[in-house]
Amino acid sequence: LRLDTNAAPGTTTNYWNSAAPTNQVFGVSPDGYNNNKDGQNTIAYCFAEKTGYSKFGQYNGNGNTNGPVIYTGFKPAFFIHKRIDNTGNWGLFDNKRSPSGGGNTISYNLNPDLNGAEYQSTSSMNVDFLSNGIKMRNDSGYFNHVSGDSFIYMAFAESPFKYANAG
Repeated sequence: LRLDTNAAPGTTTNYWNSAAPTNQVFGVSPDGYNNNKDGQNTIAYCFAEKTGYSKFGQYNGNGNTNGPVIYTGFKPAFFIHKRIDNTGNWGLFDNKRSPSGGGNTISYNLNPDLNGAEYQSTSSMNVDFLSNGIKMRNDSGYFNHVSGDSFIYMAFAESPFKYANAG
């Protein structure tokens, strides 16, 4: 996947210099697949899931406005997702720009693959940040249009400590 495009995932192993990435190392190919070209900068975002701090995974849409819940085990502060079984824009949500006044509904989002300003939804692209995950509140193709659509996500916690609220 590339963060600067809405394209579906690529399938070539040439991106990784003919070796699949592991949890320890990855390679980059010098063969012109938009990474590691002579004279061009390359950025790699590498994350590791930490209980109570970050969660990465996949969810499937259910095709209605009462969308799926993604269990993270914490209240998110930042959430990014992308459809992976077809083309689809990246979506980025956070708890700092939404006018919900500390409520669950997050109505502002950004699209890292587009050059537009943030988008404020009236309802068609809202998500809820729950105490233990994310709830899709729409049936948009961006999130949840057809039952069985596949999406990947990453989420980071509002209080990034496993026992932050313990007495």
